[in-house]
Amino acid sequence: MILLLAALDIPQKPKDRFAAVGFYNMDNFFDTIKDARNDDAAYLPSGIKRWTGWRYRYKLERMAFAISQVAAKDVERGLAVLGVCEVENRRVLEDLTLTPPLNAMQWGIVHYDSPDRRGLDVALLYQRDRFQVLASRSIPLRIAGNPSFRSRAQLLVTGRLDGEIIHFIVAHYPLRGNCEGCTKNLRVAAARLTLNIVNFLLSKDNNAKIIIMGDFNDNPSSYSIARMLNAQPTIKETPQDGLFNAFYPLYKDGARSVFYRNEWHLFDQQIVSYPLLQTSGGGGFKLYQATVFNAPFLVDKYTAGRPAHTFARGFSKHFPTYLVLINENVKKPQRKGGKKSSRTYPQVSTTEWTMDTSYSKYIFGEEIEVTFTDSIKDPTFPSETLTIGDTAPVSRIFGKKEGKRADSAPKKGLRNLFKRTPKTPPQRPTKVLTADTARTKQVFGQRTEILFPEW
Repeated sequence: MILLLAALDIPQKPKDRFAAVGFYNMDNFFDTIKDARNDDAAYLPSGIKRWTGWRYRYKLERMAFAISQVAAKDVERGLAVLGVCEVENRRVLEDLTLTPPLNAMQWGIVHYDSPDRRGLDVALLYQRDRFQVLASRSIPLRIAGNPSFRSRAQLLVTGRLDGEIIHFIVAHYPLRGNCEGCTKNLRVAAARLTLNIVNFLLSKDNNAKIIIMGDFNDNPSSYSIARMLNAQPTIKETPQDGLFNAFYPLYKDGARSVFYRNEWHLFDQQIVSYPLLQTSGGGGFKLYQATVFNAPFLVDKYTAGRPAHTFARGFSKHFPTYLVLINENVKKPQRKGGKKSSRTYPQVSTTEWTMDTSYSKYIFGEEIEVTFTDSIKDPTFPSETLTIGDTAPVSRIFGKKEGKRADSAPKKGLRNLFKRTPKTPPQRPTKVLTADTARTKQVFGQRTEILFPEW
């Protein structure tokens, strides 16, 4: 732990005013090679999942594209740091960072093998020109009286984000399984371990800036997060030595990141320490906004808004989440010579974000709203058809800068925002088939008289 606080006084000049920090559950991201240390038999070419090289490369391409789009509309350079979970090994991460369009950036990797029985680990990806790792450590989760328990370790990484020291904790708490109450104590133990790490960092530096990210398998209001970790739901309630759950306000407004056991949940969260709040004073990075990135291309059109998982369209069953941090030490560029700066920054909203109206503004960065009733083609996947049933920006779809505002834009739920038009199923024959028909002869190979009822 002492190494985490070494070499913290090297001066560096901040580069950007905004930085995006994300988290993404990669959804069983295995390679195709057998690992004797892990239970990965299902994810082999000969396994029950038929995890072939083609499927592996397909998921690499889809996940690389998804990561490149996260926060791209809010921050000029996209994600600076990304925590991930459910990856089998470092080889998967190396293949991912070498896949277009991620290969256009210089990505670094912090990864340790976890004692998880399936071999699924947590890791941290970062852009080398924005984040410099000073120290890292993998901290295993142990349960007293249960020596056979094996789960994901928690990853602690300390580094400089545009010159400022920030500590990242990446976690993946134990699964709920079929009985939430039966496994509650395991997630409470994981939260206690996270709290111990936070207390250690704060004991060395009262103004330590800490970001906890992960798939907690619990909602922001669950006991492990709200009570054990004591992550506060509002900035006003957060003490100077406490933690603020940046995703609790979104959870209260209906935001969700995963559909699990026939229910929507917000398991994927990010929690920050008090010095990262704008009310704490001082300079450097401060929390600016939080987002569940539920872009249309990540949605499965056949499941009413659920994330498109690995075997649906090559993505994940979780939506990624991210924070935007603002560096108060970097002033906003001034316009020179009457020309507007080419650099773009996210705009502060004057209204409270809600799941029914915030998506079109938040993702597309436009304030012009119009109601559409025609079908349009998804630019990412031309073979699919989208029907816009709520509000959407004009310039995003038609490339225009002006548009007429609808007299009344219906405020519907997130599922109705992008209505997907399912394909018309083929009509089954209604006539009676007998053994004398060609189809019957071909299938059964005999002339026995068989009558088929109407389908």
